[in-house]
Amino acid sequence: FASQTPDAIALVCGDEVLTYAQLNARANQLAHKLIEQGSTIGSKVAILLERSVDMVVTAAAVMKSGAAYIPLDPSLPSDRIDYMLEDAKPSCIVSESSLLSESKHSIKHVWLLSEMAFDDYSLENPTKAQVSVAASDLIYYIYTSGSTGRPKGVMINHCSVHNFLQAMQDKLKLSADDNVLALTTFSFDIAVLELYLPWLTGATSHIATKSDASDPSRLADIIDSSVITIAQATPTTWNMLLDNQWSGNSNLTIVCGGEALSPSTAKRLMQLGGSIWNMYGPTETTVWSTATQLSVQDTELPSLPIGFPINNTQLYLLDSQLQLVPFGAIGELYIGGDGLADGYYRQKNLTEDRFVELHSLGAESTRVYKTGDLARYGLDGRLQYLGRNDFQIKLRGHRIELEEIEQAINSLDHVHASVVTARTDKRGEQYLAAYIITDSELNVTNVHKALESLLPTYMLPRSITVLDCFPLTPNKKVDRNALPEPQHSDLAVASFEAPKGAIEQQLASLWGTLLDLEKISRHDNFFMIGGHSLLAAKLVVQINAKLDCELQVKDLFEHSTIKSLAEKLAYIMLETHSKVIRIADREEMLLVQSYAQQRIWFVNEFGGGSDAYNMVSAYEVVGQFDVTRAERALNE
Repeated sequence: FASQTPDAIALVCGDEVLTYAQLNARANQLAHKLIEQGSTIGSKVAILLERSVDMVVTAAAVMKSGAAYIPLDPSLPSDRIDYMLEDAKPSCIVSESSLLSESKHSIKHVWLLSEMAFDDYSLENPTKAQVSVAASDLIYYIYTSGSTGRPKGVMINHCSVHNFLQAMQDKLKLSADDNVLALTTFSFDIAVLELYLPWLTGATSHIATKSDASDPSRLADIIDSSVITIAQATPTTWNMLLDNQWSGNSNLTIVCGGEALSPSTAKRLMQLGGSIWNMYGPTETTVWSTATQLSVQDTELPSLPIGFPINNTQLYLLDSQLQLVPFGAIGELYIGGDGLADGYYRQKNLTEDRFVELHSLGAESTRVYKTGDLARYGLDGRLQYLGRNDFQIKLRGHRIELEEIEQAINSLDHVHASVVTARTDKRGEQYLAAYIITDSELNVTNVHKALESLLPTYMLPRSITVLDCFPLTPNKKVDRNALPEPQHSDLAVASFEAPKGAIEQQLASLWGTLLDLEKISRHDNFFMIGGHSLLAAKLVVQINAKLDCELQVKDLFEHSTIKSLAEKLAYIMLETHSKVIRIADREEMLLVQSYAQQRIWFVNEFGGGSDAYNMVSAYEVVGQFDVTRAERALNE
């Protein structure tokens, strides 16, 4: 499309717009620099950039050079990023200085985009003599949660991505007129659809920034103002939009995946959107392996179907002896076909355990991926997902190995053993609960803080319960079903200090209702006592309605205690409101409070301060009046 429709819009991110010709030219320049520095087939290039046009240009450049890219999320703990870099050992990393400030990696070649010049490099595509990519060559490595306590790198080749994109085009049928919303983090493999599928038809990809993706109001504005026609998100994100009173778009194709979609959510979406697609697939089989367009009748089922296999994909439901189960019976799902990953990087044993050869299905053996997911076929032949058969879970779109969290907890001083489970609270929200055995009294808050440097936010346990011993089954294994229900004292709560002032008290009331907690300290952290991104979006909507202000979701992430959030609200309200006082009913005299005086008023409202805010420290003269009389009236 860079040659066919060079002026067509390829990428939009905020105020930045790139045509297909511009995208191709910029990617070519960076690709030529990569090639000059030695990037070629078999090389690896790490990309650590915020969601932006530069991020997509860099990915395209790496692919053009023949190397494979490693997408890294800047929001991950620096230690986790460093581990992935040390494990993958890329030839270079493309990033920005602000994102590498805490990094301890040993990668020698660090390219900072803002400091790089490309003017001397060709705008033309690399020649076949420079780069000749085969279908079996790797296109990217994506790291996922690992049961060994460390993330594992999944190796995906060009054939697998090509097959996936062609299959999605067959299903979704994009045209050059389509606008695709790209809101998934780059290190989550479903971003492949949002960023690259438009390239098959000349459509436009609209990149939502990190702050846009977490703010339902801004996300809704992008969908409306950019006339988005296709949007892909996890059910958690769709619920965030729905709970923010999103008005919908009848021309929007809605794609759901990453976690189980409930019939109730699908029903709400069906009332607001056009078509709805339910997708399923592990990273090891390249994004989505099954797909189905949902009907109104489907939303009346107890659970939604995940559909039929996509192009060149085979599904097998097997029992413990690797034999096919009868139609309608429950079996473990194994997936084969063109989407299959090459395996896990530098983990031969794990690769052999999860990618197996089936010899019982025909004359020739078939290589398949053992998903660990339980499923069965419905009467209409569509697959129905029934959950896991191991300790892996899906939480708000993220695939999590509970054993990885346990390994992180066990690495802390004085912890002898730990067990992590997924539990459901009174609101029906799923969360992570940890149980530990220790030789000393551990402060739950300190444990949480220590884990923040080891695990992504979505893998942090909400509660940590200290036990003398774990309940056991008759065969001496941990009886997870007998673990006690976490109590409020198990949350990472601060020493209790009652909220001060009307606003803090209103915030505490809203938090308590949302999180189903009776008692909240002004120093409690919203995200350590049960909050998460979806609830954060709900809370911000409620605060804005209650206090008539314009708080944003990112503000709650930056000011996550009652005290800190109240101070932020004070600043926001000072910027948007002024106090006007009329004295002694004199219409000709108007006194306006100064900024400092307004601040004193807010301090009083938030923390029960003094009455000093009643004293006018400065005033503005409006019309004709006697200042001396005004001062005398004030004194009286």
